[in-house]
Amino acid sequence: MNYSRILLGLAATGLVLTARAEVKSMTSGELTDTYIKDSTIIVTPTPKKPEKKRVVTYTIGPGEPVKTEAEEQSELNTALTVDQQQFEDSSEAAAQVIRELAFIPYTQPELAALSERPLPHPDLVIPDGAFTFQQILSPLNPDMAQLPYGDQLNLQSNGQQLTITIGNNLPGVDNIIIPERIQGGMIDLVPRDSGGFDLTLTMPQQ
Repeated sequence: MNYSRILLGLAATGLVLTARAEVKSMTSGELTDTYIKDSTIIVTPTPKKPEKKRVVTYTIGPGEPVKTEAEEQSELNTALTVDQQQFEDSSEAAAQVIRELAFIPYTQPELAALSERPLPHPDLVIPDGAFTFQQILSPLNPDMAQLPYGDQLNLQSNGQQLTITIGNNLPGVDNIIIPERIQGGMIDLVPRDSGGFDLTLTMPQQ
């Protein structure tokens, strides 16, 4: 009996030690099923799930070329050369046209000789020196108190300058708009506020 108890105790101790050794070699997450079968502690590990395969896709496309400073300078020089060549070609073409025009014979147009023409009415006479439009028209109407169109049509001279006035309210005359005064030489064209103009001609002195 004593030997049987001793052997049984040793066997139980061995089982406990074996069980402890097996449990220490596994983590708690790996212990899923522990039971005793035929006086033996059986521990089954957690079955490992197959790892999911990850598919990584890389798209490789052509990138924009990086220009160096030397390449950019070369392109700039090429563009400047092309512009300079175009300018020189245009200048040469213009010079060639001028050279060709220089050899074209020039024909002076024939102009009719100036001749004195009588006034529409034989009684109208433009006197020498100073005069007014009313003096010119007086032979047609000696009792004329004012001009037919007032200040819209007038002609007068101070002996050195002849002034012609034309307004906008004349029958059959479209509106005359002159944006600014024109003055030069013997001509002085002054626009009127109401439309029309005053044209003063300086007569050359003999």
